[in-house]
Amino acid sequence: MSVATQQYGTVFIDKENLTMPGLKFDNIQGDAVKDLMLRFLGEKAAAKRQVLNASSVEQSFVGLKQLISCRNWRAAVDLCGRLLTAHGQGYGKNGLPTSHTTDSLQLWFVRLALLVKLGLFQNAEMEFEPFGNLDQPDLYYEYYPHVYPGRRGKAVSAASCQCMCSTVLYTNFETLAFLYLFKSEKPNQ
Repeated sequence: MSVATQQYGTVFIDKENLTMPGLKFDNIQGDAVKDLMLRFLGEKAAAKRQVLNASSVEQSFVGLKQLISCRNWRAAVDLCGRLLTAHGQGYGKNGLPTSHTTDSLQLWFVRLALLVKLGLFQNAEMEFEPFGNLDQPDLYYEYYPHVYPGRRGKAVSAASCQCMCSTVLYTNFETLAFLYLFKSEKPNQ
């Protein structure tokens, strides 16, 4: 049957089987170097430090790339939080139904990678918990037939699955990490 003539039926899925992420910690990361300068060198020296932050860049993937390219990981975490909030997946939204897009999923995995890079493994694990084993129905293109007509398979990239594996490895859940990894290696499952 051609994709163009494919009929979509209504399927009801229990809320418990959906991914319902939301930011779980709202402490702004800020500029750790500036905080140290303020503490040890004084206000005058700290005021001279000029770096990009989440407020000084475009509030989009372009700004996120700028922050990452200048290695301002903390500001990039903050900007990811703002962008996820714009997608309806911000603070206090954990456990509430939401719609995913390839952009929102990419933001989650960039945020996860940044938290791991910063050594905030438990924060990364807490925020990634709603994604479970990355096999919920709403992580597949078929769940959104009107947004992604004809697309099949996971909306979660293999790189994102590997990022999750690294997070659980850092938090001493090696067996779980290998389960994620082997699950992610099977195409479209």
